Amino acid sequence: MLLLGWIASAGLATALRGWNAIFGPLFYGYDAWGHIAYVFFLDMYRAVPYADQGWSYFHPPLHYLFGWALMQSGSPDVLVVGLSLLGGAASLGVAVLAAWIVRRRFPARPGYALLAFTAIAFLPVHVYTSPMPGNEMTATFFAAAAFAAHLRNESRESPRIAGDVLTGVLAGLAMLSKFTDLIPVLAMGALSALMWLRAGPTRATTARLARRAVAIAIPLLVLAGPYYGRNLAEFGTPFMTSADVPDVHRIQASQPPGERALVDFFRFPAAVLDESVPSAPHMIHAVWPNTYLNVWFDTFRESQLPFPRDLTPHPFIHQLTIGFGVLGILPGLLVLLGAGSSARRALRDPGNVVDAGMWILAAGTFAAFVLFSIRVPTWAALKASYLLNLSLPYAWFIVRGTQVLRRRDPWLGAVAPIVMAVLALAVSYVFATGRPPGLMRRDFDSMQMHQLRAHFGEYAAVRQIFRIDAPKRSYIESRAAVELQDGNPRVARRFYERAGQMESADPDQEPYWLNRLAVAYALDDHPERARILLDDALAFRGKERALEELLVNRAALRAREGDWAGAAADLHDALAAAPGLPPAWWNLAVVLDRLGRTQDAEAARRRFDETASPAPRGFPYGVGNGFLYESGAGQRYMLMLAPDASLSLYRPPRARNRPRGVR
Repeated sequence: MLLLGWIASAGLATALRGWNAIFGPLFYGYDAWGHIAYVFFLDMYRAVPYADQGWSYFHPPLHYLFGWALMQSGSPDVLVVGLSLLGGAASLGVAVLAAWIVRRRFPARPGYALLAFTAIAFLPVHVYTSPMPGNEMTATFFAAAAFAAHLRNESRESPRIAGDVLTGVLAGLAMLSKFTDLIPVLAMGALSALMWLRAGPTRATTARLARRAVAIAIPLLVLAGPYYGRNLAEFGTPFMTSADVPDVHRIQASQPPGERALVDFFRFPAAVLDESVPSAPHMIHAVWPNTYLNVWFDTFRESQLPFPRDLTPHPFIHQLTIGFGVLGILPGLLVLLGAGSSARRALRDPGNVVDAGMWILAAGTFAAFVLFSIRVPTWAALKASYLLNLSLPYAWFIVRGTQVLRRRDPWLGAVAPIVMAVLALAVSYVFATGRPPGLMRRDFDSMQMHQLRAHFGEYAAVRQIFRIDAPKRSYIESRAAVELQDGNPRVARRFYERAGQMESADPDQEPYWLNRLAVAYALDDHPERARILLDDALAFRGKERALEELLVNRAALRAREGDWAGAAADLHDALAAAPGLPPAWWNLAVVLDRLGRTQDAEAARRRFDETASPAPRGFPYGVGNGFLYESGAGQRYMLMLAPDASLSLYRPPRARNRPRGVR
């Protein structure tokens, strides 16, 4: 019977993740494009970006190195599906680790291990997060593996140095996946210190603790030290985040509520049963109801591609959200019951490593989440995926709660297996691909997947998606970018002009659009019109906030007009703002040659060689596909000036797709 249970649970959980990765919608998830852009950066520059170069680049590189390896296939589908399979494998790995911990602690109760595995394998936040291309599941697995290894070694009568080295290696990999895995690392240190204090500190035990700390620290620092050391040298802190990046700060500042009060952590409005959208007025101030529902359902609508993408309420989705929230009540009560039992055991038994460790990890994860929700007081910060390091404690407390029920009445011990079986079936039915109520449907790929195909040069397929009759400005601009990158500036110009006739979502994006339209006009041999557009864009921004690409492009047009001195002035202004901008150095070399300053021109060419091939410092021009919806990221097209004053579109030297007419 137990074997059949394992076959059913493990088989269904594996099939669910594999099915959604291979046959589910491609390329969706939290900040999906930012994570893929990181992979592009690695592929394009063979270097790790600095934390302040973009809103996604503050992450360590390990997860994205897996993506870079997948990208060498040359297929966008292999890249996205491969990352989804990686997330699914990492999620199942966490479930296996939970089962392993429980199996070692309860050898006479093998069914508890199956219960722990099922509890995590079918927890909705694990299921809908697994196919996302982000680093959360990879980081969760390595953190769980490090913590499990540490629990195993700490539970030995005489912990082994080899076990500590293994813990350090896994902790280093965790810290190379996401810096928030510092919380499990600190929890491991706190657990060792607690056990040392409980055993009664002596000179011998203190020396042994110090040796063990060194054994953990050395591989951790060897693996993760270079990345965090670079951050420390560059920013004065090893844990640089994107919060100080202007675009990120602007987005966060625009999201309510804007501040957190103590009462926000105690709110439970009745309106949550009427509207479960996380951005609803009654939800943005209710920290725990918002987060709780996101544990049991994808309230941020990332996997619900058949339904409206603007977070507006949908009756069917709302019913599922509340339904899964109700299904989560019994597991939640089991967790609370088990957490109480675990706390009592940890307090009564000084040698109880597992219960003490689970409580320390749970407390640290919750504390970090609370601090994060205060530091970033937006509704978007209340994602349950930020609590994935609670996975092991969650499974452990489920088992402890089941143990309490079973001791009171053997029949009560069947409650947890029944609840988990019902939940597993419901999750599998709803979160599998197919017709409604299946949410993750393959025929509703994210629009970003089609943009990703364009990055690989699959323009014909993308044209069929971004048609001339597209209803949204972002779609029209996407089609324009396809044509521009494929060497059709005249067609691109017509699409950009049509986009300009539609309402803009953000007035601050107007200069980006003017620049793109101007580039299309310039490449279509209409320099006069292009010059007017660039002048308008620069007037819109003002000299203090001028975009470097506007200056680079106007300089190219000035040179074409014969105004070499004016071109040099614009290029010097652009380089004063962005000294590492390759096309500016190239164009300056051409201009200085025409002005007869050959030595200065040669120096500018050397600077171009120095800046073109290495990874850029500052905004990573060229990373992205050139048309990331209404955002300005990746849309900063720049013109290259030839000695005969002809123009072409700049692309970084390692750009994967090389359309006609593009460097």
